[in-house]
Amino acid sequence: MPRFEHSDLKLSGEIGKDSTVKVSVTVKNVGKVPGRDVVQVYVRDLVSRLDRPIKELKGFTKSSLLEPGKSETVTVTLDKYAFAYFDDWAGEGRDGEGLWVAEAGDFEILAASTSEDAGISTGITLKKSFEWL
Repeated sequence: MPRFEHSDLKLSGEIGKDSTVKVSVTVKNVGKVPGRDVVQVYVRDLVSRLDRPIKELKGFTKSSLLEPGKSETVTVTLDKYAFAYFDDWAGEGRDGEGLWVAEAGDFEILAASTSEDAGISTGITLKKSFEWL
Protein backbone atom coordinates (compact mmCIF):
# COMPACT_ATOMS: atom_id res chain seq x y z
CA MET A 1 0.00 0.00 0.00
CA PRO A 2 1.36 3.47 -0.82
CA ARG A 3 2.29 5.78 2.04
CA PHE A 4 2.83 9.48 1.71
CA GLU A 5 4.64 12.23 3.59
CA HIS A 6 3.90 15.93 3.30
CA SER A 7 6.50 18.67 3.64
CA ASP A 8 7.45 22.17 2.58
CA LEU A 9 4.06 23.81 3.23
CA LYS A 10 4.16 27.31 1.71
CA LEU A 11 1.63 30.11 1.37
CA SER A 12 1.61 32.83 -1.25
CA GLY A 13 -0.81 35.71 -1.52
CA GLU A 14 -2.93 37.27 1.17
CA ILE A 15 -6.47 37.08 2.45
CA GLY A 16 -8.64 39.77 0.89
CA LYS A 17 -11.93 40.53 -0.83
CA ASP A 18 -10.34 40.24 -4.26
CA SER A 19 -7.32 38.05 -3.60
CA THR A 20 -6.50 34.40 -2.99
CA VAL A 21 -4.04 32.40 -0.95
CA LYS A 22 -2.18 29.59 -2.69
CA VAL A 23 -1.24 26.65 -0.45
CA SER A 24 1.62 24.53 -1.83
CA VAL A 25 2.64 21.18 -0.34
CA THR A 26 5.27 18.65 -1.38
CA VAL A 27 3.95 15.08 -1.44
CA LYS A 28 6.40 12.17 -1.34
CA ASN A 29 5.56 8.49 -1.84
CA VAL A 30 7.46 6.74 0.97
CA GLY A 31 5.73 3.41 0.35
CA LYS A 32 6.81 0.47 -1.80
CA VAL A 33 4.18 0.74 -4.55
CA PRO A 34 3.00 3.54 -6.87
CA GLY A 35 0.03 5.60 -5.71
CA ARG A 36 -1.83 8.89 -5.59
CA ASP A 37 -2.47 11.03 -2.53
CA VAL A 38 -5.36 13.38 -1.85
CA VAL A 39 -4.03 16.44 -0.03
CA GLN A 40 -6.72 18.05 2.09
CA VAL A 41 -6.36 21.68 3.21
CA TYR A 42 -8.04 22.78 6.42
CA VAL A 43 -8.41 26.25 7.95
CA ARG A 44 -8.65 26.92 11.66
CA ASP A 45 -9.77 30.34 12.89
CA LEU A 46 -7.77 30.97 16.06
CA VAL A 47 -9.56 34.12 17.27
CA SER A 48 -13.16 34.13 16.00
CA ARG A 49 -15.83 35.82 18.10
CA LEU A 50 -18.08 32.84 17.26
CA ASP A 51 -17.61 29.21 18.20
CA ARG A 52 -16.10 27.63 15.10
CA PRO A 53 -15.09 24.04 14.33
CA ILE A 54 -11.53 23.09 15.29
CA LYS A 55 -10.73 22.87 11.59
CA GLU A 56 -12.76 23.18 8.40
CA LEU A 57 -12.01 21.46 5.08
CA LYS A 58 -11.56 24.27 2.55
CA GLY A 59 -9.93 22.57 -0.42
CA PHE A 60 -8.26 19.45 -1.71
CA THR A 61 -6.35 18.12 -4.70
CA LYS A 62 -5.01 14.79 -5.90
CA SER A 63 -1.38 14.17 -6.74
CA SER A 64 -0.34 12.50 -9.95
CA LEU A 65 0.63 8.82 -9.82
CA LEU A 66 3.85 8.80 -7.79
CA GLU A 67 6.35 5.97 -7.99
CA PRO A 68 8.03 4.94 -4.72
CA GLY A 69 10.54 7.59 -3.62
CA LYS A 70 9.15 10.23 -6.00
CA SER A 71 7.62 13.54 -4.96
CA GLU A 72 5.67 16.42 -6.42
CA THR A 73 4.39 19.79 -5.28
CA VAL A 74 0.61 20.30 -5.39
CA THR A 75 -1.30 23.56 -4.92
CA VAL A 76 -4.73 24.40 -3.53
CA THR A 77 -6.15 27.92 -3.93
CA LEU A 78 -8.21 29.41 -1.10
CA ASP A 79 -10.51 32.37 -1.69
CA LYS A 80 -12.13 34.76 0.81
CA TYR A 81 -14.85 32.23 1.71
CA ALA A 82 -12.19 29.91 3.20
CA PHE A 83 -11.56 32.47 5.94
CA ALA A 84 -15.13 33.64 6.53
CA TYR A 85 -18.47 32.62 7.95
CA PHE A 86 -22.02 33.65 7.10
CA ASP A 87 -23.63 35.75 9.84
CA ASP A 88 -27.38 35.80 9.28
CA TRP A 89 -27.77 38.36 12.09
CA ALA A 90 -25.42 40.83 10.42
CA GLY A 91 -26.59 43.47 8.03
CA GLU A 92 -28.96 45.36 10.30
CA GLY A 93 -30.71 47.92 8.14
CA ARG A 94 -30.29 45.69 5.10
CA ASP A 95 -33.54 43.81 5.70
CA GLY A 96 -31.63 41.28 7.78
CA GLU A 97 -30.16 39.53 4.74
CA GLY A 98 -27.02 38.61 6.61
CA LEU A 99 -23.43 39.03 5.51
CA TRP A 100 -20.28 37.05 4.92
CA VAL A 101 -17.73 38.07 7.55
CA ALA A 102 -13.96 37.61 7.50
CA GLU A 103 -12.65 38.67 10.91
CA ALA A 104 -9.19 40.06 11.45
CA GLY A 105 -6.94 37.68 13.31
CA ASP A 106 -4.78 34.60 13.05
CA PHE A 107 -5.59 31.49 11.05
CA GLU A 108 -3.85 28.13 10.93
CA ILE A 109 -3.57 26.36 7.57
CA LEU A 110 -3.21 22.57 7.80
CA ALA A 111 -2.44 20.05 5.06
CA ALA A 112 -3.03 16.32 5.58
CA SER A 113 -4.18 13.12 3.86
CA THR A 114 -7.13 12.69 6.25
CA SER A 115 -9.01 14.76 8.80
CA GLU A 116 -7.59 12.55 11.58
CA ASP A 117 -4.01 13.11 10.44
CA ALA A 118 -2.23 15.91 12.32
CA GLY A 119 -0.54 16.88 9.05
CA ILE A 120 1.65 19.93 8.71
CA SER A 121 0.64 23.51 9.38
CA THR A 122 1.57 27.15 9.11
CA GLY A 123 -0.10 30.43 9.97
CA ILE A 124 -1.49 33.47 8.21
CA THR A 125 -2.95 36.70 9.58
CA LEU A 126 -5.85 38.78 8.30
CA LYS A 127 -4.96 42.32 9.34
CA LYS A 128 -8.34 43.98 8.77
CA SER A 129 -11.86 42.52 8.91
CA PHE A 130 -14.14 42.80 5.90
CA GLU A 131 -17.74 41.89 5.00
CA TRP A 132 -19.72 41.28 1.82
CA LEU A 133 -23.12 40.12 0.63
